[in-house]
Amino acid sequence: METVKKFFKKIDDNLKEAKKEIRSIINDMKKEKNEANFNISVAKIDTFCDNLERNICNDGKIIVFGDYDVDGIFSTSMMLLMIREYAYNLYKNNIIEYDKYKNFITNNVKFIIPNRSQGYGLNEKTLSVLLKNFNYIVTCDNGTQDSIINYVTHKDNINKIFVLDHHYNGDFRKNLNIINPNSDGQTEISTGILIYRFIEKINKRKSFELDTMSDLATFTFISDVANLNSHRDILNKGLAQINNAEFLAKKNVEKMINLKAEIKELAQNNEKEKAIRKVDKIQKIKENIAELEALSLNRRKFITRLISSSDNADFTTVKHLQFNIIPKLNAVNRMTDDSSFLVQALINNNKEDKYYDDIIYQLNYINTQRKKITKEVTKEALNYIQKNNLTQDDFIFIQIADNLNGIAGLVAQKIHDFTNADVIVASLNSKEELTFSGRGLNIYKQLDILSRNTNEYEKIFKFGGHLVALGGNINNLNAFKELIQRTKNENKFLEKIHDKKILLQQENIILDKFLTLEKYEELSKYLSEKTNNIPYDKKILANVIVTADMIENKSSVLSKIPNSDFVSLKLKMDYLDENKNSTEVRMILNSKDANELLSKCMEYEEKKSTLIPTFFVELNNHYIENEKNIFGGIVAFNNAVSVDTIISEKNNIKNNRSLKV
Repeated sequence: METVKKFFKKIDDNLKEAKKEIRSIINDMKKEKNEANFNISVAKIDTFCDNLERNICNDGKIIVFGDYDVDGIFSTSMMLLMIREYAYNLYKNNIIEYDKYKNFITNNVKFIIPNRSQGYGLNEKTLSVLLKNFNYIVTCDNGTQDSIINYVTHKDNINKIFVLDHHYNGDFRKNLNIINPNSDGQTEISTGILIYRFIEKINKRKSFELDTMSDLATFTFISDVANLNSHRDILNKGLAQINNAEFLAKKNVEKMINLKAEIKELAQNNEKEKAIRKVDKIQKIKENIAELEALSLNRRKFITRLISSSDNADFTTVKHLQFNIIPKLNAVNRMTDDSSFLVQALINNNKEDKYYDDIIYQLNYINTQRKKITKEVTKEALNYIQKNNLTQDDFIFIQIADNLNGIAGLVAQKIHDFTNADVIVASLNSKEELTFSGRGLNIYKQLDILSRNTNEYEKIFKFGGHLVALGGNINNLNAFKELIQRTKNENKFLEKIHDKKILLQQENIILDKFLTLEKYEELSKYLSEKTNNIPYDKKILANVIVTADMIENKSSVLSKIPNSDFVSLKLKMDYLDENKNSTEVRMILNSKDANELLSKCMEYEEKKSTLIPTFFVELNNHYIENEKNIFGGIVAFNNAVSVDTIISEKNNIKNNRSLKV
């Protein structure tokens, strides 16, 4: 009994240490130099505003050219709404008449969302055709690729084309008609975030009050590999707008009531300094409540109904958007040719409910088909990789069936998750062009190595995008395969990390103090409160004790693992104290991690071992009080230890606090 008391005393102490460590981690992240911050010059703002006003005042026609993914669709919607509102401000300030304003927003501002079969971005031919029909072209999420940059920056086009992009394509700080802060590949933002900050600058420059559209910017932020350590003010505001902001305001009132009670107690105990700090907190909450109440009036019907049709209808989080909502939106461009109807749903907020519900029904159907096909193709790809002994390779290239370009990135990600290799997956499109998507921690660097290992790079292939997710074209398949094999034979590819623990420590922050399931749940709740349900760029893993007797649905999970990408585990921790309620945790894990957890737990149970299995388990930022919380993320076996080891535990893992992966 004495050992049991020591054990739980140690676990309690570990929780306190873990909370202290989390506070330190968050403070370190806040202090880090923010590489995703950027400036927008006044000259660029004036170039855009002067040209926009000239076209509005002179009945010029404007076209917004976007992209087919969520960042492209939502940033295009932001630009269209901003241009409309800009025109309204000109009318409000007596610069144009109402009829001119109405004619402009009705007839003179259009948009194009290309489809995936047309390919990414613009080309010179398309630009020249558009300039014959429109007076001003604004691009969102494209426009800085090498093939058109000379055309875009030509002196004759500076006042005809304006580009907003975030892809790593060069340094455009001197170009008046281009805003792309990602000159070094390290400014990990979305186009939506770029437009949000751009609108802020326009408001300041023109003394306007244009809507910055934090809700739309938040979708682009989460969907597009943006740095979650940056621009968190937008995320906070956007999530408040996406959620029921009125409900959040009420929650803040509850916080304020509790703080007032604490202040009264502190005053009675003559702790004036602490009381003053609490008073300051109340003032900040009051300001927050006012902003939330204003945001509650600006919820978009399409987004509200889309979220309410899914789980967590009352309150959504970054993780819910990332894994439940955004995949449905992206499924459209992956499985069909036309995503334009999504822009219409976002920019029109006055349709009947049935209009939005019909779109949501369509999204759910398309996404179901996408998941089914992705699962089948991934299974075939992994079988091929295992059959050809490629699982240990640092760089993997695989070609899947024709006209599956839309799911190539998803398949590449799943292969990367399984092998930890940098992966590109190619498919022949309807134009008989071989396009590919790449995923991996070093995928951009690996393709850069390939490009430098030949004198005929552009004749063989082209690529562009983010450091960990990109796309490209293969112009000569045989030459491309030969280049890969030669680069592999010359040992020029960057070597992947084979040791899972080392990889976990490099990519994540690990709290090595042993915790029970109960304390894991409590620590997830604490982290959610400290981060306001918004994760930082690096995941935090806890060292959690899990034994076979805690897994309530072992048999059903084992039967589902072979045919499922993800499975749901029900974990339960009972206590010797009958007056204490059991801790019950539901986890959604990928089948590979779930299989490892079950196998290790059952292995030590069958051995009747006195050693206890422990696992690195991802702490969740999306804990919501009084809700049925579902946990998920990384789970990896650490080791098996004795109770005595836990009681006498010493810190033995050095965290990598660097925010770069």
